[in-house]
Amino acid sequence: MRCLSEGDRAPDFLLRDQNGEEFRLSDLKGLYVVLYFYPKSSYIVSLGCTLETIGFRNVYEELKRLNAEVVGVSSDSISSVKVFCDKCKVPFRILSDPLGKVVELYCARGIVGTVKRITYLIDPDGVIVKIWRRVNPLTHSYSVLNFVKSISGFKA
Repeated sequence: MRCLSEGDRAPDFLLRDQNGEEFRLSDLKGLYVVLYFYPKSSYIVSLGCTLETIGFRNVYEELKRLNAEVVGVSSDSISSVKVFCDKCKVPFRILSDPLGKVVELYCARGIVGTVKRITYLIDPDGVIVKIWRRVNPLTHSYSVLNFVKSISGFKA
């Protein structure tokens, strides 16, 4: 299977979020979508995932002002994702993909069945405009925010 590239149309999918509600990527047409994949929904065990998620939480309102929505994807169960979201006070959706179908579709499968950190920025027309394949969990959200500012016409 060929991995997705910048300029490709983002494949649509259906998953359930931390509250068990259905989510379709196509429901966000007209918005920029920050779609990030991470290895583990564990506030205690996975410091990197916690830092990355809290980073997105901290810039979420600013991203929303730029017409962007944040969506995380984990291969953990809905209940694990829910606990993680509650602990991190996540204001956006994190999706549960226990079968790994969307993880595979977006080339986010790591070694030994894990999920690797990868982020896609999808434009309002559903086209992938940027892919971050190497992610520093501590600073990644700010890199994404600055990139969205640069392409959305944001004036400082």
